[in-house]
Amino acid sequence: MGADPRAKDGKGNTALHYLADDDLTGVWLGTGKRRIFYELLKDGCSQDINMLNNAGRTVAEFIFDDNGRMEDDKMGNHGECSRSHDEAFRNWQDVDHEVFTALDDAGIDWRAKTSESGNLLHLVARSGLSQERLIWRSQFLVDKGIDPTAPDADGWTARKIAEHYRLNKFRFYEELGKLERGGVEVEGQ
Repeated sequence: MGADPRAKDGKGNTALHYLADDDLTGVWLGTGKRRIFYELLKDGCSQDINMLNNAGRTVAEFIFDDNGRMEDDKMGNHGECSRSHDEAFRNWQDVDHEVFTALDDAGIDWRAKTSESGNLLHLVARSGLSQERLIWRSQFLVDKGIDPTAPDADGWTARKIAEHYRLNKFRFYEELGKLERGGVEVEGQ
């Protein structure tokens, strides 16, 4: 008899919450975590994919919210050397597409409000990831039905949040503006 991966701890977190909060989309360092995450989804945990913890946070919120940490900090500056020579090269777009497809298959509610009464696009807007990755994620989320003009609890759109954090990602700001005005097709979907 083993541990129940669907069990909640005192903070209301399940195993999925903890895996999602531990750099699940890290290109190399997240590989083992993703294997466990996918197995848990196959073994019945997919029904918990939209479950809130005690702070009102979902698995998706943990995945998208890096609290503004820069990508190099998250990767530990290992880059290419953290990859085994036997592993095929992967990039962030492959990883994001794989993880987001697993979330989709599990029945994720892409439009659910976050614990801060915004949406996942608001979390992407304050992220420290590369601007190419931010643009791709933003396009993906809008394609999933998230309204780029929707305000958070403070009345801020994702674009206003991105500009407020001053991450000097000008192409990202421009892309959020385009998304607010209309829509863009996502590459690699």
